[in-house]
Amino acid sequence: MSIVFSVSIIEDELNQAKLIADTLHEIDFSTNDFSLQVNILQNYIQMYEKNSLDIKKNDIFIIDIHLNTYFSGIEFAKHIIAIEPEVFILYFTSDPEKSITAINEQTYPMAYILKDFDQENLLNQLRDTLKKISNQLESDIDKKNVIKFIYHDEYLFITPQKILYGQTVAGMQKKTILHTDSGEYMLNYRLIDLKNLLPDSQFKKQFKSVILNSKRLHKINRLEGIITFDNNSELYVGKKVIDKLNKEDKSR
Repeated sequence: MSIVFSVSIIEDELNQAKLIADTLHEIDFSTNDFSLQVNILQNYIQMYEKNSLDIKKNDIFIIDIHLNTYFSGIEFAKHIIAIEPEVFILYFTSDPEKSITAINEQTYPMAYILKDFDQENLLNQLRDTLKKISNQLESDIDKKNVIKFIYHDEYLFITPQKILYGQTVAGMQKKTILHTDSGEYMLNYRLIDLKNLLPDSQFKKQFKSVILNSKRLHKINRLEGIITFDNNSELYVGKKVIDKLNKEDKSR
């Protein structure tokens, strides 16, 4: 099973967009553990005007800095990052000096792909950048800055800070539910498997049926046995779990 990167191309000149797409399809990934799903987004103006988009962590956006519309590629990138900060931005430009502007606008692109009708040169730029992205993702996984789960026969990537808690499924020992900012995921993992994946510094793992993100706890109600997280969601854990939490806090 390979990691599938979704690559979206935002370019107002269709021939340039097709050149990028064709070049991406030419890259040989047979020695890597990832593949690409390439899309030319021709409805980028409508996307820019929407506040709610289906953007996932680790999506790749190749954006022309000079879009022929009322907003620039940098402004489009800022809009995407506001929805999902952990995407990879690649700027497609004929003006390398625009890199200073992009950094000053805090979009922090992964690379600048220079416009070039020499497909071999373009291919080398894209291939090197994708290798860099793949290496960064693998490094983040090794450091547990990103957690890689298997979900419905695909890889699911979630940063630890976006996880609220994980809990066992009643009557199903080999399944857990992961509760995150983006929704709930039923995983084919035992709770002990989940514990091994998550960083010790951030998660409370001493309980039999639940793992709690200590950074997301907001309020503890012992009388009702309820924990409230910082997004106002609640979880009933019972008084025993809360007593253990309180005892741990007092011992520090």
